[in-house]
Amino acid sequence: ASLALAGCSQRVEIANHDTQALVRAIEHANREPGRHVIRLANRGTYIFTRESEAGLVLPRVRGDLVIEGVGAEIRGYSDRPLALLQIEPGARLSLDRLTLAEGSDGAVRNFGTLRLDRVGIVDSTGAARSAIVLNHGKISARDSEIAYNHLALARRDAGTVLNYGQIEFERTSIH
Repeated sequence: ASLALAGCSQRVEIANHDTQALVRAIEHANREPGRHVIRLANRGTYIFTRESEAGLVLPRVRGDLVIEGVGAEIRGYSDRPLALLQIEPGARLSLDRLTLAEGSDGAVRNFGTLRLDRVGIVDSTGAARSAIVLNHGKISARDSEIAYNHLALARRDAGTVLNYGQIEFERTSIH
């Protein structure tokens, strides 16, 4: 079972398959100031079949959030075009040991600060969006992989990673 979100809690653990608890934890982190840490189940799987916000599998990240994946996967299975996550301007998100997969309208939209450490962004499709990872903020990635994705519609500005901000990759592959 997932742990209840206490009023002062800055850390929460999410049980395997408990997608609603993950959504609630991100929403809580967005409402409360300070750094929040969400720890997923070891090698857990979180499958989303519907959006939590318009066009998104997970709620927009609006605060300072760390998601410890511990080898877990977040997957979006929907007939609707949905990106997996979006980081808003001024927000900070750190992802560690996590796989993001099956976005049907790209995977990641970053307008804030995003840190990837041992993260895989895989098996996503760019439908209406022209990128799997769209960056207007700052991304730093270490020991990560953006692979096995597909752009359905190619436009003038299109690519697996479309960068209008700052990107720093260390031992990270894109293919």
